[in-house]
Amino acid sequence: MNAVRKIVVVGGGPAGVAAALAAKQQDAAADVVLLSDESQEPYEKPPLSKAVLTGKAMPHDAPIAGPKGVAASGVHLKLGTPVKAIDRAARAVMTDAGERIGYNALVLATGSINRMLPMFPARQKGVYYLRTEAQARALKAHLHQGGSLLVIGGGLIGLEVAASAAELGVKTTVIEIAPRILARVCNADISELIHERHRIRGVDIRVGTAVSALRELPDGRLGVDIGGGDTVTADLIVVGAGVAPDDRLAKAAGLATQDGIVVDDHGRTSDAAIFAAGDCTRFPGPHGPVRLENWRHAQEHGAIAGRNAAGGDVVYKVAPSFWSELTTCISKAWAGPLHNRARAYAGRSARAPRSCSSSTAPASRTRWASMRSATWRWCGG
Repeated sequence: MNAVRKIVVVGGGPAGVAAALAAKQQDAAADVVLLSDESQEPYEKPPLSKAVLTGKAMPHDAPIAGPKGVAASGVHLKLGTPVKAIDRAARAVMTDAGERIGYNALVLATGSINRMLPMFPARQKGVYYLRTEAQARALKAHLHQGGSLLVIGGGLIGLEVAASAAELGVKTTVIEIAPRILARVCNADISELIHERHRIRGVDIRVGTAVSALRELPDGRLGVDIGGGDTVTADLIVVGAGVAPDDRLAKAAGLATQDGIVVDDHGRTSDAAIFAAGDCTRFPGPHGPVRLENWRHAQEHGAIAGRNAAGGDVVYKVAPSFWSELTTCISKAWAGPLHNRARAYAGRSARAPRSCSSSTAPASRTRWASMRSATWRWCGG
C-alpha cells in the first residue's frame, strides 16, 4: 500500500487556494494542508478598498472557494499560521508558533507585499498600507470618523481608497509623481476621464508631484511637504505605491529568485520538491521570464503547480492572446459602458472596448468586474 502523499501549500490567496484544490483533485488520497497567515477563510481582496471600507460588505462575503470554503474539498485549512522558514533537507516548514510540518511536496503561493516607502513607515501613527482584512478594518474605523485623507499614489488601490473615502464625506487629496493617474493601467483618455470624475466628486488629485518630507504637526495631524514649498495636511495617510513579490521565504531557503521565485513551466523551483505560483513567481513567458500580478494568472498558475505537486505533469503556458485580453479586460473594468461618454468627453473618436473573449474563464470575468469601484459608479456604471 502506497504511503499518503503530504502536500503543503503556503498562502491563502487565489494561487494558494487554486493549488490546494487542484492538488486534491489530482490525488484524492493526498493529505493537502493550506497554511494562511490570516485569521479567516481565504477571501477576495478587491473589495477591501471599496465595499469593505464603505461598510457595505465584509471580506467573508467573498470567499475564494465559495460559501462552503476550501474544507469542503477535503483540504485541511490552518488559519493564523505564518511560516517563518523552510527546512529543505528535512522537507518541513516551520511556523511562527514553532510547529514543524513535513511535506512530500511544497507549494509557495505567498503573493505580493506592499512596497514600503521609507518616508512613510507603517509604524507611524496615521499612516496606512492596504493589503489585508486587518488593515482594511483599521483604516475603515478611522475613515468613518471623518477628517481628511491624503493618498500617496494614483494607481488602482490609491484611487479606489480615495473614491471610497470621498463617498464617506472625507476630504481627500491624491498625490501622484507621474504626469497622469493610472499610467500603468489604462490609456490617457480613460485616465483623463477618471481624473475628472474624481475632481467632480471633490477629490483633489495632484499629478507630477513629489513628496519631500513627512512631519507630525502640533495638532496631531500629519503634514507632507511637496514641490513648490507647499504642505498638504491630513488626519490619515494611505500609501499605494505598488507591490513587490513576496519571495522572502524562498530566498532564505536558498531557492533561485530574481524579483520573484524562479520557476519552470511546471511551476517547479530550483528544488524539485518545491513548487511556486502566482504573484510571487517569475515564470517562462512568450518572450522570456516574466512576472504577473493578476487574479487569472494566479488562479491558473496555482492550479498547475498544485496538480504537479500532486504527481501531475502539466505545462503552464500563457497564450499570446492572454496579454491583449488582459489589457482589454482592465480597460473594460474601468471604462465599461462609458465608452460613448469617454468619446464625448475626450472630444475625439474612441472605439468601444470589446468584451473579454470566450476563452477567458468566467471567474476571471468576475474578477475584472469586481474592480468596479466608486469610480465606476461615479461614471454611471
